[in-house]
Amino acid sequence: MKLPPAYARVKPTRGSQYVYTPSEAEWAAWTIASTFLGALATIVLTGVVALATAPRADINFAELDSGATCLRAGRRADATVVYLDVGSPLQRLKLLLDLGTAVPPGGESLSIFSTRLHKSLSMACRDLDPPRDYSQLCHDLVLVAPNGSTSDQVLVHTTFTYQNDQAAYSEGQPAALAGLDGTFRLTLDQTYWLTNTHLCFAPLRPPPVDTPALSVSVVNGMLTTTQVDLLAYDERLAFDARCNDTLSGSAVSLFDAEATNEASVWLSLSGRFLYEYGSTILDKRRTIVEAGEQCSAMLTELAHQRDIYHTDCGGLALGRCQIEASIPFRRLADRRIRIDLGADGDSTLISEPSRSLRNLKQSYPRALSAAIARLLVLVLTAAVVFVRGSQNATSSRWLITNTLDTLLCRNAYSDIITPENTVSTYDQIDKWIDALISIAAWTARLVVLIFAAPSLVDDRQRAIVAFQSLGIACSFLQFALRYGLIVRKERVAPITTLGGPMSILDVTSAVLMLFADAPLLGTDGGNFATIGRLLIGLLISIAVCTRICFSAAMVAATAVSATNGNRRDLKCHKLTLWIATAAWLLQGAATSGTLALLFVNPAAVSLVRSQTGNTSVVKYAIFLGLLCTSLPTFTKVSLRVLQDECKQK
Repeated sequence: MKLPPAYARVKPTRGSQYVYTPSEAEWAAWTIASTFLGALATIVLTGVVALATAPRADINFAELDSGATCLRAGRRADATVVYLDVGSPLQRLKLLLDLGTAVPPGGESLSIFSTRLHKSLSMACRDLDPPRDYSQLCHDLVLVAPNGSTSDQVLVHTTFTYQNDQAAYSEGQPAALAGLDGTFRLTLDQTYWLTNTHLCFAPLRPPPVDTPALSVSVVNGMLTTTQVDLLAYDERLAFDARCNDTLSGSAVSLFDAEATNEASVWLSLSGRFLYEYGSTILDKRRTIVEAGEQCSAMLTELAHQRDIYHTDCGGLALGRCQIEASIPFRRLADRRIRIDLGADGDSTLISEPSRSLRNLKQSYPRALSAAIARLLVLVLTAAVVFVRGSQNATSSRWLITNTLDTLLCRNAYSDIITPENTVSTYDQIDKWIDALISIAAWTARLVVLIFAAPSLVDDRQRAIVAFQSLGIACSFLQFALRYGLIVRKERVAPITTLGGPMSILDVTSAVLMLFADAPLLGTDGGNFATIGRLLIGLLISIAVCTRICFSAAMVAATAVSATNGNRRDLKCHKLTLWIATAAWLLQGAATSGTLALLFVNPAAVSLVRSQTGNTSVVKYAIFLGLLCTSLPTFTKVSLRVLQDECKQK
């Protein structure tokens, strides 16, 4: 029976709802789920791919890699430390690399005086021939990379001289005075390759063709050169031109081991004040010591400092006056070095500047400026985190709830305006504050990248620069879209659109790069930069990765529903939303790749430093474990949103 008009079924009007029909709701639900999983998959896959292609060592310098035996090395301003794992159980020792001494094949190239070797169950010793007090000839297991710096490590037997540590200190050995565990000396008829991360050596190889080289001679076991050879190789290494005649017939020693303890022994300084703060005076002191007695006498402008030096070096117990001209390791501390030692003593040296080592010899004013800059970025990060933490738009939970309210036309977005449902208004000052914070965070990220890029590129970390450039571009694009998008301007502020601001992403990435002290794979852990990367890595995993996944999902849901109903003509708006979704996904890739290369890869290298065999799986375990720290946040936000939806119903 047909009902009368008074009893006809009334069809509800659609109103302003983005999602109204069951099919529209299904599309929105599937979009949220698929985009969320897509963002999470992007983060995981990008990190895995970045780790799979990440470098394990420094560049192949001077055509020496495969077939060479390699040990990890730590570059310092005055010396290089070689890390050697010895014994069973393995004990990680720090050895002074003595580049100024060369011994014949079979000589005492390796000396150890660490008491930790007393724990070794595989060490066997016998008396030296001829016998020497407090010393023995020992052999034990050591861990090396037998086929280049990127090969897996294996255990091999080696022979070394073991000496009592107190005897070594009483003899004034530079390694003992520096608090190290022994000395690693060069051997004739060998080629040595010192990079930012490794010391490699192999039987004598032909030098590279068409590469300038410094002529070096081995005299009485010491590496020497001449002023003429220094001028021909690199004028910056040579002494003042006024000393040319004086030094014409004199040998110039290279890499004197006493310069390892520069302040107390080499420069004969009784205190640390001048060494740490007097940059100009300190440079003059270094010039006098390096030039030697005869050359420094020709430099009349340094007469006063020369007199003071002679007073100090004559009265200090540890120091002695330097008579001969010498080139300390500090002069080449920021270079990669290759030394080819001939069996007859005729040798060559090749060096290459390394921008990733440029901070080793920082002056006090420069170091102070760098510290202040880091402090400013950290203060900005703290301010951004504090301000954004008090804003609802930066909360993933609020973001999801607000997006659902918008799509379903609920609460503040309802077509029916009531006292309980008042239209939200945003003052101009709120918009200006949001814009200022976003610009400041973006600028900090850009500036840090500009200063860090040269060192990262030199350190074979071009992928980090590419990832950060991508992230900066996405952040700027999303900011421009937020403030260029005009939709329901009376109810929606820029901070609430397109997934909210990316300020947290910008500042955390800036801080992560701020602690990226190159060479990344040359640090032995334990310093503040390593700890800083660990802490900021945890913050990125917990706060940033979750935010990217939720923001991308919500913006995609809005995009798929943007042209529903009577909004069919809002195609430009829909395109804007899809572009913003892509920006969030690309930002996730940039964040994940940067995190994997700046923190996970160096941490994995440090973690497996005393392990044999293939250890590549460790870095993937660290990365996936780091991402697992974000899972409780995913669960908590999802449950809170579900509770809110249950209350709505």
